[in-house]
Amino acid sequence: MTAVTHSLHALIHEARRRARRRRWLTAGALALLVAAGIWGGLTLTSGSRATPTPPAPPGYHLVRARGPVQHVLVKGFFRSMLGPRVVGKPSTQRIQVWFDPQTGLMRVRGCSAGRCSPAEVSSCVPWCRSSPSALLFYRYWPVDTTKFVRRPGIGTFRGRRVIWIGRIRPFPPSWRNGEWIALDAKTHEAVAWRDFASTTKAAQPVLSEVWIARRFPAIAPNRFWFALANPTPRFVRLRALPLEGPGRRAPGNLRVVGRIDGATIFAVPVRNGYWKLFSVDSHGTVGGGPSQVSQPTIGVVQPDRGSLFSSRAYLVVAGSTLGQSGTKLVVVNADGGRERIKPILLAKPAGAAGFYYYVSPKGVRGRAIALELVRGSRLVVRQGFPLSTQRLFAPGERQVHAAQQVLSHLVPPNGG
Repeated sequence: MTAVTHSLHALIHEARRRARRRRWLTAGALALLVAAGIWGGLTLTSGSRATPTPPAPPGYHLVRARGPVQHVLVKGFFRSMLGPRVVGKPSTQRIQVWFDPQTGLMRVRGCSAGRCSPAEVSSCVPWCRSSPSALLFYRYWPVDTTKFVRRPGIGTFRGRRVIWIGRIRPFPPSWRNGEWIALDAKTHEAVAWRDFASTTKAAQPVLSEVWIARRFPAIAPNRFWFALANPTPRFVRLRALPLEGPGRRAPGNLRVVGRIDGATIFAVPVRNGYWKLFSVDSHGTVGGGPSQVSQPTIGVVQPDRGSLFSSRAYLVVAGSTLGQSGTKLVVVNADGGRERIKPILLAKPAGAAGFYYYVSPKGVRGRAIALELVRGSRLVVRQGFPLSTQRLFAPGERQVHAAQQVLSHLVPPNGG
């Protein structure tokens, strides 16, 4: 009886030990499955999870990409021409390019013509499809026969089978003439760009050539930022001169001041020494300004030939530079004194990116040696004198006609 009882207790103990072992093994297996699931989920979603925005370097601001950022290594060479002849040794190029077609932003780093430079970001809008570095990112297949002509057959480029297409400008180029793009024969991706020189020889040499030496994986748009330099306002000296043109009679007191961001600035002298300033865009729209100001501009207009601020001077501001909170315009005199100019707004702003016209009252003492644009306690830009004088541009017929209509309303026939 005792031996039977002992055997029964041993069996129960062994059964309980095996049950505990099975529970531990099951728990371990479940833990491994959960860990594997978490790791797999993080791996699959890491490409779509947005990376926190990094801090911008001083003087720069960050712009996140909108589409997949293409990253390639580009090599190439460029030659120079003297008249009809290609001269000198070719200048080589080896650069890395990051390009986002959605924003038109391009980051370039490498060496060109023997000079190496750190990474620089620029916008290729609106000439992206004309830039040798950017046009290699676009698709050209199937070939648009209104813009390109295909060379028959399959060619080669550096041991690679390619299809050559020539850009029509405005006529289809013959081979070894004009601009050509090489497409991979299988994938139809653009791999090279070539420009032939225009010479008197039948077999024309290659003037410039770039190609993709290596293509890296594309970068998700929420994981890449372009560092753009903050726009720095520039000062330019504008001198109002009578409007004249070949075969055209000067239209009365109308003056042309200059052109800022594609619009011509006109001036009409009226009573009490005041001037009336207005802009006309290329379509003849009065008050029309640029839809997007690439660089904030402050133009100083002098009605006479005296020194700066010796008589009433005017400011033409492209963009909302002076309209920003805490922004001040300061004149620095030769004796070290600094005097703020408090401009008087002459007209309502023509949109956030349009033109503002100010009159600077007389009374600036001393000899001015510099202008400063200050925002709060921070110096934005300092421009010493003399300011560079903008070259005058002859306005178009639509602009002159619109300006004459404004002149007829501002200055009555009796000259009042």
